[in-house]
Amino acid sequence: MSVRMENVAAPRKLNYKMMEWRRKVHYIRLSLQTLLDALASVFSRLTLRIQNDN
Repeated sequence: MSVRMENVAAPRKLNYKMMEWRRKVHYIRLSLQTLLDALASVFSRLTLRIQNDN
């Protein structure tokens, strides 16, 4: 009985770790995306300003 319970508990723990890791990856991706968007908007503004100056 105890062996069976351990076999059930182990994958669940692993699954929880995977979910936690996926959530972290998701948040990192979101923050990277927002950073890239901010950089892209700044860059486009700079290029527009340069074009207007010329």
